Amino acid sequence: MRPRRQVGTVKLRERRHVVFGSDLVEPENHGKRWLIVSLVVVVLLLAGTLYLFFLTPYFYVKDPVVITSPHISKEEVIRAITPALQKKKFGVISTSHLYFLDRVALQAAARESIPLLQSVVIERHFPNVLRLTVTEKQPVAIWNQQESLYLLDEHGQVLGATDASLVQDNLPIVKNTIAAPQPTVGQWVLEERNLQFARNLDKNFSAKIGIPLSRFDIPTGFATEITAITQEGWAVLFNTENDLDEQLVVLNTILTQDVKEKRPFLHYVDLRVNNLGFFK
Repeated sequence: MRPRRQVGTVKLRERRHVVFGSDLVEPENHGKRWLIVSLVVVVLLLAGTLYLFFLTPYFYVKDPVVITSPHISKEEVIRAITPALQKKKFGVISTSHLYFLDRVALQAAARESIPLLQSVVIERHFPNVLRLTVTEKQPVAIWNQQESLYLLDEHGQVLGATDASLVQDNLPIVKNTIAAPQPTVGQWVLEERNLQFARNLDKNFSAKIGIPLSRFDIPTGFATEITAITQEGWAVLFNTENDLDEQLVVLNTILTQDVKEKRPFLHYVDLRVNNLGFFK
């Protein structure tokens, strides 16, 4: 008998071919090509998404919505914030992009350009709506310089000119007795300490002394003394660096114990020296 041929255990590597048209493509190369194609597609999709989000004008603010107050216009607000919307981040992305807005920069630009501005609230709404709600400062006093009247904010800065017909009865009037150029909007004319002293004096004088005031005189907004003019025509000189309540106690003592019935002839009471008072 002829011996049977044994088949070895070593398998010969078969090379199978897949026919595409007239080309023969090996399975291994085919898998690599599909991987490359898939990566390219992913990269293109990612690039398109990044372009759509970062560079397309779709997310860029075009016309901000501004909720204004009586003395601040929409045009004034937009003019103030426009430079902050025209900058670039990373050298490519505009700061007018809804999701790359610099709120701090917008608020700072608005405050710097609009003296009347008290605050601005910034809201973002998809996809490209910027909403700003502004609040203006409220006047707390009247600055009288020569024949002109100006509204002052709580820090002693000029908010704008006014006239006698618009003066509110509850606002104290502080008159500058020294000739000076007319102030401009935003200018600091009255030191905050002096302004607060005048407001407290205007609030408490009538209640504690029983006599209403008509105005305050001050040689300069940064002096350390202020003169209260009563509606009876006589004056009281105060030191704005000393305690107001203590000066009012001294004044009340002078009026009730020293002046008494001579008050119609009183010209002034000087309280600028600690715990002392002089009158004429």
